[in-house]
Amino acid sequence: MWCSHSSHCSHCSQAWAVRRKLSCSIHLHQLHLPKRVRFVLIIKIRLRQLHLLDLGGNYGFVPIAAFKKYPNELRAVVVEPIPTVYFLLRWNLWLNGIPELQQIEADESTPGVLALNRGVTESDGNIVGFCHAPPNSINAFACDCRVNSHNAPEECMKVTSISTQSLLELFDQKPIALMKVDCEGCEASSLPAMINITKDTPDRIRRLAGELHSPSEELQDMACQYENGAHFVKICLEDGHYQASPLRCDERTLCKNEMPFLEQLRLLHFK
Repeated sequence: MWCSHSSHCSHCSQAWAVRRKLSCSIHLHQLHLPKRVRFVLIIKIRLRQLHLLDLGGNYGFVPIAAFKKYPNELRAVVVEPIPTVYFLLRWNLWLNGIPELQQIEADESTPGVLALNRGVTESDGNIVGFCHAPPNSINAFACDCRVNSHNAPEECMKVTSISTQSLLELFDQKPIALMKVDCEGCEASSLPAMINITKDTPDRIRRLAGELHSPSEELQDMACQYENGAHFVKICLEDGHYQASPLRCDERTLCKNEMPFLEQLRLLHFK
């Protein structure tokens, strides 16, 4: 990833000023992909259309890279809850010439990306708070803005929720080549919902990838149903620091702190 065509940027550090972020554009021939998302560019499924669902889109790294690889086939839905990050996501789409879709229609085939400023929860239309300590919005998590009202306003932002079921329904019954779940704990509800919705057509999700935060044995079991969990990373929070390791379905272990991940984050940030 490069910015302003000259100055190198290491994945657009969030500590940069907003103006510099706005000039950051992803160019595939210069892109050095992290191992955990490199699989996006080697999908071998031969379909007339490639559908991608990205929960936790951040700056749009995955859909942009995928679109550069499959510009005539990719139709993606990307969900990002933090308004400022969502703005930068859409700016990056524009900088990279990615067509933005206003909606996903089952009978259409126009390639592009539909970006949604929503929070993924169990139901639609609720107001959800997301807390973060600027500039580290990448670690934002769902919270109650009323409880955390003693923090600065920019540390708790409210957005409207959308359910996993509604997101899957956008694609009708068409197969989804890749579903990425990287949403700081929302996988605890989105993963079970996805498996329940697709139980009659389990191969509808061709590849499932992402992060599991302090996952229970049941959640690990669900992730291991897809390519033996090969594209998942397990995240534990230990002594205030993130510890990441590949999900190992043949020797599953729990994090030392078995408290739900969102509760751990609330205790860490709002003592």
